[in-house]
Amino acid sequence: MNAIAFYLFAVMLSATSKSATPPPTGAVLKVRVENIEKAQGRIHVGIYRPSDNFPKKKTAFAGKETPVTGKGSMDIEVEGLAPGRYALAVFHDLNGNGKLDTNLLGIPTEPYAFSNGATAKWSSPGFEEAAFDLPQSGKTITVSLTFWKEL
Repeated sequence: MNAIAFYLFAVMLSATSKSATPPPTGAVLKVRVENIEKAQGRIHVGIYRPSDNFPKKKTAFAGKETPVTGKGSMDIEVEGLAPGRYALAVFHDLNGNGKLDTNLLGIPTEPYAFSNGATAKWSSPGFEEAAFDLPQSGKTITVSLTFWKEL
């Protein structure tokens, strides 16, 4: 009986390993985040389509959170995106609370960046200011984190 149980377990394990997740289809967006000053917290990347409420985190079409392991720069990949027009909002969540912290006036107290070099001083940039086209072959976008006072 033990031999039969072992055989069934081996067959189930083999079937499970063969049904691994297929590779993602669609374009790959590589986001190079530069100017990381502290090796702590997480980088949040929000990806928006024209119809999304850019740059509100809760309305992002897609996104990714990645722990920060060092200063300088890091690369983050988002796979499986359909080719099209997108915009990025990125922030460094220094304290790991899952949100971009602000002061009483609503001014960000953690570093952030937008695609296409879009800047924000007294309000967020519009979608078109940060927009870029993602082809089927994929794309690399570079953003440089900054604090509000540096703009």
